[in-house]
Amino acid sequence: MEEKLNLSAQDALALSAALRLPLTDLFARIRSIAAHEEMLTPFLRQELEGVLRDGYRLLRLADSLSAAEGYVLEPSAAAVFPLWQGLRECLESARLLLGQKGYLLQYSLPEESDMVRGEQEMLFRAALHLISNALNATGGEGPVTVRGAVTGGQAVITVTDEGCGIPRELMEMVFEPYESRDRNGLPFQSPGLGLPLARRVLEAHGGSLRLVSGTGGTAAICSLPLTNAPQTLKAAAPRYLEDLFSPLYTVLCDYLDPPWPYPQP
Repeated sequence: MEEKLNLSAQDALALSAALRLPLTDLFARIRSIAAHEEMLTPFLRQELEGVLRDGYRLLRLADSLSAAEGYVLEPSAAAVFPLWQGLRECLESARLLLGQKGYLLQYSLPEESDMVRGEQEMLFRAALHLISNALNATGGEGPVTVRGAVTGGQAVITVTDEGCGIPRELMEMVFEPYESRDRNGLPFQSPGLGLPLARRVLEAHGGSLRLVSGTGGTAAICSLPLTNAPQTLKAAAPRYLEDLFSPLYTVLCDYLDPPWPYPQP
């Protein structure tokens, strides 16, 4: 029987940092080779894109290890920002890139300027992990739908897929790190950190994550408390399509072509 990993938060942070060291060299080498694109044959270009995608997978693992095991919302990292505006930019960027690969992401969000307090990038990273899980559940063949609403002072974000659903006996297991299952309930070759990360991030922000699942698919329902405090986030939301290492490219790397050409930083 395979033994389950049992990492402490400190272990996860150390492993995440250890992964980032060779990744820095890997991306630097890819950048150096890509700078001579005129020398690349179509085959070498394809192979280099494959190496780049694997680099993004490793970067996703490094990001997820530290967050799923030990994420804490530090007061210095929290800001007040308009939730729907930022989430709309994130989802529209994801919709455009996923659409280029034949995947359907659709969303419907309120137009109001409802404010939340927290770490914007981590909240949207959690949402992208839920979208990635929904794509896994459908094999990329069905639509993934994101809806937003406000109920009783809470923002509610629901990510729905039309996959085969999650067996009742696995509903709590899927929130355990390193417990990943495929659409048939069998062990899946994945670290299984997406759902644990999403729940930990939401709970750190005073929210929650629960799953409702049946034979017609699964809904991941997120709640997040709204605030009446004035906006404190001065900088514009991240430009997801331009930032080569945004959560858009790392979290959804299994479904997107890596950004190319690969320019100098």
